[in-house]
Amino acid sequence: MSYPDTAMALLKSRGYRQTRPRRLVLEALDRAQVPLSPYELAECLRDQGEKGDVVSMYRILQTLEDNDLAHRVLSTGKFRKCQLGPEDSCHRHQLQHCHHNLVCRVCGAIDEVHCPGMELIEQVIAAQSRFAIESHRLEFTGLCEDCQQAGEARLPAMTRRHEH
Repeated sequence: MSYPDTAMALLKSRGYRQTRPRRLVLEALDRAQVPLSPYELAECLRDQGEKGDVVSMYRILQTLEDNDLAHRVLSTGKFRKCQLGPEDSCHRHQLQHCHHNLVCRVCGAIDEVHCPGMELIEQVIAAQSRFAIESHRLEFTGLCEDCQQAGEARLPAMTRRHEH
């Protein structure tokens, strides 16, 4: 099943209406090669001859983010689709759904990573701080494999991996 179909089915199972604007946003996120801002999404819809106002895009994206169907890239404020593979790869069935972005600082490539064990880190932080943690967001910045290979000689020595 495609990303838009899977996402719409999940929304329906959670009591959300099946609206055309939601479907169009899901399709735009699915086609996008890069994360999109609410403004870019509104423009995509308008380019297709659809109504696309920014306020609606924010509302739709918030719903998708709240349901772990889209993820905000913290460093840009843009959104990307969740990699909805088998439930084991996405963890969307868990209450503590946790996705983190790996953002390449050179080419801008973004990959999604899951962090098993993050619940333990949250428990330790909560116990130390006496803060009731409800959620977290985490983003890693660095170099993707392609950029590492293309420019390894230009990297500072401390970031290179040496094999002994």
